[in-house]
Amino acid sequence: MKSEDVQKIVLRLHSQGLSYRKIMEHLGGEAPSREQADVNGGIHRKTKFPQGVMVWLDACYDGITRPIIIEQGTINHQRYINDIFPIALKDGRKLMGDQFTFQQDSAPAHKDHHTQAWCKDHFWDFWQASRWPPNSPDFN
Repeated sequence: MKSEDVQKIVLRLHSQGLSYRKIMEHLGGEAPSREQADVNGGIHRKTKFPQGVMVWLDACYDGITRPIIIEQGTINHQRYINDIFPIALKDGRKLMGDQFTFQQDSAPAHKDHHTQAWCKDHFWDFWQASRWPPNSPDFN
């Protein structure tokens, strides 16, 4: 809801004689008492470090690869090479044949010299880190 819409609602409710507390209740905000907040789930608890999940997949004109779910940790060059590249290579060949160009963004695991060497040895063609334009991580 836009702030202008909220303002209109608040002004309308106020002109009808509703108190601040009743207006907030109407908008789903403040409960009239601590007990009422507890009953209505009015306490907003926020996890300080929420659980996350990372999904990798490759997309091209001919389709997409299988998604790879990375539930724990981050992707470094070792995980990228061992867990992702075998699927990227196999599915890339299945979608486009042996001669396709592999393109990636400038994430640290992608720029690592081990990753670049693996790409050079296994992909028919790929965009080397030196070819990526500066300050454009979402170029692809």
